[in-house]
Amino acid sequence: MARALTSVPGHGLDGLAMGALLIAARMHAQRKPGLIKYALIVPIILARLL
Repeated sequence: MARALTSVPGHGLDGLAMGALLIAARMHAQRKPGLIKYALIVPIILARLL
């Protein structure tokens, strides 16, 4: 039951983190590809922790 109640907010937080990091990577002046990797890695880590 706990998993059912936390999955929707968890996906919301993952999407928020990914979107914020992708926007930051796009708005960054030098457009480093490492920033896009963070946008994929951070939500994966958050999903495993939550």
